[in-house]
Amino acid sequence: MTGTGQSAEPVRPRPAAGPPRRHVRAFLGATLALAAVGWPFGELMGSFPWPMLGGGIGVALFTGWRAWRDRERWPEQRVVDRALRAHVDPGPEYRSAAEQAARVQLARPGGGLIAGIVIVGVVVAACVLTALERDDPTVALSVVPLVAAFVWGGLVTRRQDGWAARWLTYPPYRREQ
Repeated sequence: MTGTGQSAEPVRPRPAAGPPRRHVRAFLGATLALAAVGWPFGELMGSFPWPMLGGGIGVALFTGWRAWRDRERWPEQRVVDRALRAHVDPGPEYRSAAEQAARVQLARPGGGLIAGIVIVGVVVAACVLTALERDDPTVALSVVPLVAAFVWGGLVTRRQDGWAARWLTYPPYRREQ
């Protein structure tokens, strides 16, 4: 990084095995979210939540298939992700991809957050009411991983939105006029 806030060297793709972080995060996030939802539903139903287990396996298979399908783009995705995260110039061949990724990140609709708040709120209320009715505090405690997963997902999304906004507002390279 030079004193002007501009990157002296463009980011080059590093040879790495496996999918980029975004695919690993999507896989782990989906699996943990379903586990966090499965525990409260299991407590509410009074048995093991087999539908949640089936859904978790399905989401894991779909996420793995999607990552495998995009394997030709893994080097570009690694460079773009690192450029947005570290706010460094990815070089002229990846600049448009980084700008597009930043625009896509900021263009997501906010309805998912509202729906998530409503769903988590309903599950929390159902677990608390069921815990009071059954006089069983473990039912109410089962929502702790769900709320933690929801808050963690919101913080990760906010951080990525910040990286994207910083990239678009103050790009780490000179823009052509």
